[in-house]
Amino acid sequence: MSTSQSVQTFGKKKTATAVAFCKDGKGLIRINGTPIALVQPEILRYKVYEPILIAGADAFSKLDIRVRVTGGGHTSQVYAIRQALAKAVVAFYAKYYGKTPLGSYMHHPFPFCQRNLLANHPAPQTLPPLSLSEKCSFSTTEPSSSLTPDGWNPRNLVERVPVPASRNR
Repeated sequence: MSTSQSVQTFGKKKTATAVAFCKDGKGLIRINGTPIALVQPEILRYKVYEPILIAGADAFSKLDIRVRVTGGGHTSQVYAIRQALAKAVVAFYAKYYGKTPLGSYMHHPFPFCQRNLLANHPAPQTLPPLSLSEKCSFSTTEPSSSLTPDGWNPRNLVERVPVPASRNR
């Protein structure tokens, strides 16, 4: 009795969840029972193909992948599918061949790829603390160093003419 090699991974984007079941096969990739070439909306089809383009068609040629996606809108579903596909092929090759199809690109994918291709959430943005000279002027206690003289206002340029009272007395 032979046991087939398989892995199951998931991808998420907002409320969309895609579950990918990856096993040895002939290179078929189906999403909700339809071929990957028929993914809708057509304009986002390239996003679903990104893991295939990065890892190479050879990495996917020996695998059959079935993806079930639920929840979310069309765009969120496409991003969840994309993440599930990438994680499935990486997990399959890591589990059964001890290597990744991305090689040296696993930690640094091509520059045009987003970093959440293999992660569930984007990396938090860490910024260094601001120095005193970079802080906003309103947060300092020093007097303002503006170039306008004190009391200058565009309304002060207009001469005010006294208006006589409208009542006759």
